Amino acid sequence: MTPVVQGRGLEVECDSAEFYFNAFDARYKSDPDSAAYFIDIAIARAEGCNDGERQVRYLLEKAFLISEGEKSETYSQVSNVALALALAHGDSLTLARTYRKFGTLHNEFSKFDSAIYMYNNALKYISPGRDSLELIKVLTRRGITYDSQGVYDKAISDYLKALLICEDLNFYEEISGLYNNIAIVYKKQDDLPAAINYYHKARELAMELENEESMAICNVNIGLLEKDLGNYAISDSLFHSSLAYFDKSYFDYGIALVLHNLGELKRKEGNNQEALDYYQRSQKYASARSFKQIEANNSFSMARLYVDERKNSLALRHAHHSLHLATELNMKQEQSEANKILSEIYEISGRPGLALQYYKAYHQQEDSLYNEKKSAIINQLKTIYESTQKDAEISLLKKEQALQETELAASIKQRRFLVILSIALIVIFGLLAFMYTKTRRYNERLKWKREEISKQKLKIEAKQQELILKNKDLVKLSQEKDDLINIVAHDLRSPLNQVKGLLSILKMEVNADKKPETQLYFNNIDLAIDTLRGRINKILDVELINADKMSLKLEQVNPGIVLENVQSIFKGQAASKGIKINNLCNGFDKTMKADYNFTIQIMENLVSNAIKFSKSGEDITLKISETSGHIRLHVKDQGPGITKDDRARLFKKYSRLSAKPTANEKSIGLGLAIVKKYVESMGGEVWCESNIGKGSEFIVQFAKA
Repeated sequence: MTPVVQGRGLEVECDSAEFYFNAFDARYKSDPDSAAYFIDIAIARAEGCNDGERQVRYLLEKAFLISEGEKSETYSQVSNVALALALAHGDSLTLARTYRKFGTLHNEFSKFDSAIYMYNNALKYISPGRDSLELIKVLTRRGITYDSQGVYDKAISDYLKALLICEDLNFYEEISGLYNNIAIVYKKQDDLPAAINYYHKARELAMELENEESMAICNVNIGLLEKDLGNYAISDSLFHSSLAYFDKSYFDYGIALVLHNLGELKRKEGNNQEALDYYQRSQKYASARSFKQIEANNSFSMARLYVDERKNSLALRHAHHSLHLATELNMKQEQSEANKILSEIYEISGRPGLALQYYKAYHQQEDSLYNEKKSAIINQLKTIYESTQKDAEISLLKKEQALQETELAASIKQRRFLVILSIALIVIFGLLAFMYTKTRRYNERLKWKREEISKQKLKIEAKQQELILKNKDLVKLSQEKDDLINIVAHDLRSPLNQVKGLLSILKMEVNADKKPETQLYFNNIDLAIDTLRGRINKILDVELINADKMSLKLEQVNPGIVLENVQSIFKGQAASKGIKINNLCNGFDKTMKADYNFTIQIMENLVSNAIKFSKSGEDITLKISETSGHIRLHVKDQGPGITKDDRARLFKKYSRLSAKPTANEKSIGLGLAIVKKYVESMGGEVWCESNIGKGSEFIVQFAKA
């Protein structure tokens, strides 16, 4: 039982550690003192359950918390403990994460070289195929550090490497962040069109992801760039779009920020009253929510505006408020600007002593800022120089190594040449002997093959002669078959016509008999005769087509009249099945080049088929469409549709389809074959478009007359 109790105890301890870590995470921003208390408990509990990975993670989070208080020595001690633990107990991925977070901490304190060193170490422990997300994070963080150093080419390079991985893995949120980072670099290089391009990419991706918050943030960034480019109308539209979203989502910081930006925009446009209104609205949100940075910027902007309007007392009040907040927040650039405008206001007000006092403060801060910028530039140049020097040293070493390798390779090559030459001579003599033997055998085999080919040639010629004779017999039989079909069809049609006439006389003679059964019998006999005669006519039509004996009369044909006639022919037959024929081409007055009678037969066949395969309550639609040089006649039904396999043999003679007529109507499979022959003989085209369960549409196309 003891191991179980110990194991359970460890599990509870680790669960407790995670509980306290979550409590720390919830208070990280709002209550740093409470957060510090909870993270210390979480670290102790993680140590109690011997979970090295958690200890490392918690220690690094504590280091980040300490770093925000700018206690650099303490944060460094804590992060060093985390790194030592990771090296002792962590796997490769834990080490990579530890080095990355260590690098981020160094970056926070502007220790850029140390940060780069940490990121490079992190990359050593990453397996690209397995730890792709961690690789993306390291490359992104290293790119941010290069950006801070001003080494923009390396920053862009890291961002693009991370971007390629994200695109392969469809990490859309990370892609959006990288687009923004790339845009920031281009903006710092004053390449505003490139920056706008990447901000637009980020916004398009946010639209695809339906992430309204990201879209609104992108619109603010793009709006600021458009303002700098002088595109005030575009900037105004983007700011208002973001404002609408922030207002809807109760994002007060966003509202205050956008209102301030709108004030800046209106001041650039020369509309001071509207600018003042936006500043004041922004100030209400900023002061109510303690957004002190925005409050300081609003106060400075209003002071500047009141100076322009010679309202010195109001300008003085807002300038002092801006200076107070900038000093509290250690905003050095804003302090400098506030001192400068205060000096201007006191000079205008005729108070030279105070004007001089604030002017001196302004110059002191400008000198301080200049020295900081100069130091940063020197550090950047130093980094670039050291990087370039290292690259040059590496290049020189590579050249020396290449030279040594070349000399060694030349020596080895000479020795190899002598060995290869000796071997080659032996091989050549061996090959010559082998080739002589092989050639002699090949010639003997070739002679035998030629004799075999001669024998086979004689056999093939005999077979070919036999096939010619058989082909003549087949042609003769085919002709006899066609003649027989014509004779039989004609011989059958004459008696049928006589039976049809006799039936008509018989119907008149027994017309007095009003029994429904009698009339039904006559109708069935009449229908059977018409069906048989129709099939005989189709057989004769096919033979006529095959024999190329069709007599075409191409003329100007109005397709609207054709479809009206076909509709009237089949209206009764369709109504008997509960089917409605809709004609959508009434009044069509253009003509096409075709034979009128053949066109009628074509459309009759297509409409007849549509009726066969339609159920009661379904519609058949007739319509006409045009292209630049053709007119198309459409017959569309709501039947079962035609399968892909059936469409492949749709226009072949005697083909049978898988779909069956809805009223068990009979068919010999010649109708569509005749349609295709008729259409093509008139220089037209016919095809079918169909989806299973959604009906079929037959389209016949002729040239315009």
